[in-house]
Amino acid sequence: MHFSSFWKLLFCQFSLLTIGCQQDIPIPTTPVKTDPSEQWQNLLEQSVNEVDGINWANIEAHQDILENYIAWVGTVGPQTNRRSKNRFPRRGRANHKLVHFVNAYNAWMIYSYLYHNKPSNIDNVEVTGGYLWGQRVYIDGEYTSLSHVKHERILADYQEPRLHFMLFDLVENSPTPHFWTADTWKSKVDLMARRFISSGKGARKIGNTWLFHPLFQTYQKDFLDWSEHQNLCTYLDQYTTADLQVWLSKESTNGCNLTFFAESSTIPTYTPSTPSDNSLLEE
Repeated sequence: MHFSSFWKLLFCQFSLLTIGCQQDIPIPTTPVKTDPSEQWQNLLEQSVNEVDGINWANIEAHQDILENYIAWVGTVGPQTNRRSKNRFPRRGRANHKLVHFVNAYNAWMIYSYLYHNKPSNIDNVEVTGGYLWGQRVYIDGEYTSLSHVKHERILADYQEPRLHFMLFDLVENSPTPHFWTADTWKSKVDLMARRFISSGKGARKIGNTWLFHPLFQTYQKDFLDWSEHQNLCTYLDQYTTADLQVWLSKESTNGCNLTFFAESSTIPTYTPSTPSDNSLLEE
């Protein structure tokens, strides 16, 4: 039987519990026994910057490091650690859980791009229900959709609006992926938020007005309900300076009716401006 895209999606949503319609991205390699986080952190840091974005060629050249990491994140986590009795450190345990899921999500998003042979647009990837909902990845001992990891295991569980600046969604104007640590994420995320806004990804000046990233519209309740701000203008004001800060202050008194630019499904490609330092990958 052949279904149109609409009927196939409807059929999947109706019968997911009985037959399943999501695609599992297979684990690319046997999990290593030692934590490969440091090597992945080094590779990510040398392959990403706010100006050029992601140097995909460098990640591809060392793809084994990425594959070791995403295989490893499937063997650790709150559920897996309870079974193995090898729990996260008691001090700051919530932060260890949080960054584990954030780093795992971002790494799987990067790997998914390579797995699908570097598509130019996420809509070109044939998965039912959308890129995030339609694909499952292996984290913490189970397969779960990218959407579930993002919206349930990260956003809903921790209810921290700044998490939106930490999550890499692959497409154009997405926040830049970084490796986050339990001890430092809170001190670094504000800087990343300021960079996101000032880079042109989070806000753009068009004539005498400003346009903002659609995530601020989609997740407006997160930014307001999980903070002490009454509107998006006062929330964004803390991450801005100069003209934009003045503009937001004025708009806040006029009801804060912001305009958002269109959401993109294009996956940008980048050419690094400086050669990579492969010495960073050495143990």
